[in-house]
Amino acid sequence: MDSRTLLAILLALGAGAFGVVWGVKEGAVARWAVAERDADLEELDSAIGELRGEVEAKEAEIRQRDDEAARLRSDLELANQAAEEQRKAAQRAELQLESFLAGGGSDVEDREWSDEELDRRRETETGAVLARERTMPGPLGYRFTDWEGMRDAYASLPLVVPEQAAEDMSRAYAAMGFVARGTDVRERTLDFYEGQSGAALYTGAHRMLFHEDGTTRSIHSRTALAAEITRYIDDSRGGIFAKLREVPDNADARIALWALSSGSATLARLRFQLNAAAAAPAGDDFLQGPVKANARDFEERIPTLLYDELLFPYAVGESFCQALMDDDNRLWDAVDDALAAPPSSTSLILHPELYLAQRQGIPFAPERYEWMGGLSELPGGLRPIWIDTAGELRIALLFIQDDFRKRMLDANQPDITEMPSLFAREDYSDFHTRPGAKAAAGWLGDRYLVYPAGDASEHVAWRSHWTTPEDADEFVAAVRASLAFRHKADPPDGADRWQSDTGRTLIVTELTETEVLVIDAADAATADVLLTQFSRRGATTSAPTPEPEPAPPADATQGGDAPSEGAGESEDAAGAGAEDAPEAEVETGEGDAVDGGDATGTEEAESAPMPSLMSDAPVCMR
Repeated sequence: MDSRTLLAILLALGAGAFGVVWGVKEGAVARWAVAERDADLEELDSAIGELRGEVEAKEAEIRQRDDEAARLRSDLELANQAAEEQRKAAQRAELQLESFLAGGGSDVEDREWSDEELDRRRETETGAVLARERTMPGPLGYRFTDWEGMRDAYASLPLVVPEQAAEDMSRAYAAMGFVARGTDVRERTLDFYEGQSGAALYTGAHRMLFHEDGTTRSIHSRTALAAEITRYIDDSRGGIFAKLREVPDNADARIALWALSSGSATLARLRFQLNAAAAAPAGDDFLQGPVKANARDFEERIPTLLYDELLFPYAVGESFCQALMDDDNRLWDAVDDALAAPPSSTSLILHPELYLAQRQGIPFAPERYEWMGGLSELPGGLRPIWIDTAGELRIALLFIQDDFRKRMLDANQPDITEMPSLFAREDYSDFHTRPGAKAAAGWLGDRYLVYPAGDASEHVAWRSHWTTPEDADEFVAAVRASLAFRHKADPPDGADRWQSDTGRTLIVTELTETEVLVIDAADAATADVLLTQFSRRGATTSAPTPEPEPAPPADATQGGDAPSEGAGESEDAAGAGAEDAPEAEVETGEGDAVDGGDATGTEEAESAPMPSLMSDAPVCMR
């Protein structure tokens, strides 16, 4: 064996020995590492165990806190429910106290507000305030009532005469041709309001009537209530009720004022209705408001002229208020201004441009003829049973009615005496196109007095003022035709005085270019007295003729021409209409105005004005 081989063997043996030694060492290291790992795992398991215990403790603490929170929430919910019940009880007591302090209560038995109704009632007040965009002036006292109570409330409306004056009014309306003889105007007026009534009625003095069959859970009843709340707001802002009482013996002015109030209430009601319908709780829509009877049943009882006169504030008042709101986009501010300076006649409601023109300094000041009340007592002590102003609306309705009846007679339909209502339709634009309405346009004041005539139809003296001579001529033609139809007596051509077959004396004379006197008397002697008494007012020799005022633009007047300067444009013109009258003159008094202002001088001393025909009873409104 050579040396190289031996060396290789030794090297092989040495490597094997080294491997064995190294393997032994590596095994020991591995066993140590495993031991270390096991120790670490045991320590980690111990730490995890401790952590798990802490987590479980925390979870138990959280569950305990959750349980405590749930208990607190339950207690809070119970407390909130109790607070809500207390709030409702307090609100109910507050509302009941308000009603008690305001003289409220219930005229019917077993009718109280439910909690839900009280909530809806409060919501209705809030909704009405939002619709009208004005605040409630104070709490309202509510009273439940029945149909009898509602009718009694309507009976105290300023537009409804007191019972003691009802017969005289009916006789006067018949004498003027507004209704047929024998019509009880007061009862038919109450029929109208009862047929148009809703669940609520504001009666003035912070008091609201609510029908026992109504409920604030009904949109219909809530809408009616919202309209009456608007009337309450307007009355508090503008003194509607007080102003109605301040215009006795002037139904035309009262109708105009009521049209302003009703128009405002209607616009607010529409806004409220839209909002309430969108937010109505389920089940409200099918609930109806109280209905006395079908409105058509009431309409058939009421003469058409009276029906349209009473419907006018609701139908046309809305368009008047809308015209005010549209002017310069002033909205409710314009209505508030109108409440402070309300329209004085139905002419302004029919022609809102005349009312708006006053803001540009173009006045509309009708002759009120108050001096006629001072001359109302005739020689022999005969006094009128009625003094009133017809106004443009009623004059137009009279002429339209008589024209309709004449056409029915000409068509061999004499039994048809009631024309279709003009204002019961949404579109009444053709009203202004009718000849009767055109003849009434240009009105600038009137006054009529009705005197008793025993068994015959009453005597009438009616003086009117017109914007232009053309307006006066149109009125003369229309009133002559109306008198001729009603008394079946055509006037001779060109005659301003004629007689009917029944002996009535009819006179239609133009005292000046713009003033007309109408006499409808049961006998010639009374006609002469009335002509003397009421044709010369305005003539004077002691007061100078006033300087004429600048005429307004043509389009600012109803007749298209500039208005006249007054009833007596000059001494000659004022006296011309009475040259043929008996010599007994009515003294005008020192300093009377040419155009016939308030009565002064000896006239007031000789005969005091008629007392107001309006009641001083508490006022109710619908």
